[in-house]
Amino acid sequence: WYYGLPQFKVGEFTIYRMDATEYQTLLLLNQTLAAMGRTQSWDITQGIKGVSKWQGVKVKEGHVNELNLSGQNISGELPNALYGLSTLEKLDLSNNHLMGNVGILGQALPKLKSLNVSHNAFANLYPMLPTTIEEVNIGSQKIDKTIVLDGSNFDVATIAPQLPTILAYNHEQQKYDTNLSLAITTAKTLNEMANNDAWTIYASMVNGKIVIPYVSTNNVYYGQTGDTLQAFKLNSNLQAEGSECKVKYIFEQGDSNFNPGVDATDLQATILYAFGGYGRYPFNHTAADTYADGTINVQDVVATVNIILQKALAQSTNAAKMQQAFATNSQTTSAEKAEAAIYLQNGKVYLYAERPIAALSIEAIGNIDWNIRTLGLEQSTQGANIVAYSLSGNELPTAQLVELGTYTGKAQLLSASASDIEAQAIATSLDANAITAINGLKTTPSDADAQIFNIMGIKTNQLQKGVNIIKQGNQTNKVIIN
Repeated sequence: WYYGLPQFKVGEFTIYRMDATEYQTLLLLNQTLAAMGRTQSWDITQGIKGVSKWQGVKVKEGHVNELNLSGQNISGELPNALYGLSTLEKLDLSNNHLMGNVGILGQALPKLKSLNVSHNAFANLYPMLPTTIEEVNIGSQKIDKTIVLDGSNFDVATIAPQLPTILAYNHEQQKYDTNLSLAITTAKTLNEMANNDAWTIYASMVNGKIVIPYVSTNNVYYGQTGDTLQAFKLNSNLQAEGSECKVKYIFEQGDSNFNPGVDATDLQATILYAFGGYGRYPFNHTAADTYADGTINVQDVVATVNIILQKALAQSTNAAKMQQAFATNSQTTSAEKAEAAIYLQNGKVYLYAERPIAALSIEAIGNIDWNIRTLGLEQSTQGANIVAYSLSGNELPTAQLVELGTYTGKAQLLSASASDIEAQAIATSLDANAITAINGLKTTPSDADAQIFNIMGIKTNQLQKGVNIIKQGNQTNKVIIN
């Protein structure tokens, strides 16, 4: 009886004693976090009984199952004491200044189901987190790492190993993405970049190549080679997701268009900019100022031509580099992608282009007599190498076989680059079979049914200088001989 009332059972409960080992781990963690700049430590004066009152700590059945240290001003590497809380199911370390490798947490905390490490400075995440962690937030990392981006070699295989792995990690698909996009900018903050107050390009790594799908309204870059720029990670919709690192951009003089190396597209970009016609694409003013007078004009065009020729001469006079260049050209100008073909046949150098060419550079060896000037372009040569361009908007003919020059003895084309009038690259092959349209075009009409006519429609016995009309079966083609 209790105060005259009968006693009866209303329920039961179990009192769990806080795990002593975990309590000692919390004490060590409390001390470590204080040394790492934590703003408010736990009150340990009440001993083990006071754990239930500690901010951010939740205990279940005597074990710590939740820990929230968000916004505690904690700096440095993940504390080792944290790994001793193996019963944690939920961990929030967001909005601090932590760095290092997030992947360790997945191994040390096997019961973890929710992890938030956003708004820190973590650079790496390996190995991958286990799929048992259902909620993962790793965004908005301010990473203290600088990636070197060499403008002469936009090779994903060179850049990818430098990338912080946390930027590439995809928890849902359990992989490291190889297709990534970065906004590279002179802005210091996302807000400054969003307001278009700074020069910005988007660099996307897609299928092993780097493309630039966007440039800011302020498209002209005035920085120096070796300058450090800000890089913000973009999501699949090309929106900044918050994580950032640094990029050290290195470029060559003459590389005005942010495509690898100095070639015909850079020359055309410089020409367009000098005459006020280059506005939609990124332009490197510092690299284009090859005459080094602070302005872009015809003197820079001439100086850029000289750079291309000097590079070509250095390459063609080195046998090892020559073979490497020839192999590279063969590998990167497949028949499926080529838009123009330049090749040697019967003592002549021929061009067939599906798009109008405004600027052209060719590296070669041998005794070659170029005559592109007769087609309306300016030409500069050094040895067997040539750079052709126009200051008046002229272009080489399309959809027809054009003679660019003649050669005697042994000659070899090493590499070629071509640009359209807007300074966009034209994929060029050194293989006559790279373009289907060339099939059936004969520079010497060996077939019995081939008939040759001049521009007046008069039948001739052989190809002559000027325009030749060749009829062969059901095909009619035009061949220009200079």
